[in-house]
Amino acid sequence: MQRIILILLLTFAIHLPAQIRKELQRLETKFQQGSINEMADRIPSIKANNEDERAFISHYSAMLKKDKAEALSQHQRVAERYPKTFYGQKSLLEAAIIHSLDRNFTEAQSMLRKINAPQLPQRMYWLAIAAYGMDDYSSAIANAENYLRLSPEGLHAENAMHLICDAYLMQKKYQSALTSLEKITRIKDYDQQYYLYRKGY
Repeated sequence: MQRIILILLLTFAIHLPAQIRKELQRLETKFQQGSINEMADRIPSIKANNEDERAFISHYSAMLKKDKAEALSQHQRVAERYPKTFYGQKSLLEAAIIHSLDRNFTEAQSMLRKINAPQLPQRMYWLAIAAYGMDDYSSAIANAENYLRLSPEGLHAENAMHLICDAYLMQKKYQSALTSLEKITRIKDYDQQYYLYRKGY
């Protein structure tokens, strides 16, 4: 009986995602708030305790790269080395964003489709960007709507709504474009001036 319990515990432990230390969580929060120098100072001396922490260190080392090509290369390495970790997935997202901004939409789309972390709903927004860039307006609308469903008040919510409007315009569905544009007013602190400009006032 004890042997069976031990096997069950070991099996359960294998499937539990490793946690990063609170120290690293605090460091990440400060980085997100703009304390980039502190992250740069601390990263070289951090000793990882598990695979998630190794992925964390590698991911933020890539985030600190000033050269775009170096950042892309390192994010891709992190994604390849730690594909099942949250920070491996975050690096895959960052690499896809770099490709999107460089208009390499096919490569970006391929990377984004490999992301399955539910904590990264923004992958849907960037899939919408990639689809729009490849003139696949139906997919652009669907992905942008999925992003808004998953993250209605997310960082890219207003841009996602404008993208939906643009996609409908490209399809010459003018009433749908106007309806989607009206939904922007539901967002707190939306850009009212740009909204009115787009409405034609």
